[in-house]
Amino acid sequence: MVLQDPKSTAAERAAQALPGYDPKTPAYYDEAGLKKELDRVFDVCHTCRLCFNLCGSFPALFSAVDRQPAEVAGMTDEDREKVVDECFQCKMCYV
Repeated sequence: MVLQDPKSTAAERAAQALPGYDPKTPAYYDEAGLKKELDRVFDVCHTCRLCFNLCGSFPALFSAVDRQPAEVAGMTDEDREKVVDECFQCKMCYV
């Protein structure tokens, strides 16, 4: 197990996170990291489905996932774009 350096600041630890939400970090522009994080979030969302009626991106996500035998792993880039395009960043999925 690797423990974090207790002397590191919260900003330094946040800068190491992928894909990152700070445009000043290289992680913010890491396309592979973004895809990995999107797939992780999509997997959590489609498994839970409690918030299905909160925004338009959920039906797009569930439709894409439900027609793929591989679920999230089977989504195309077009599927991902449609889900992201329909999201209006309300952050209800973080609650």
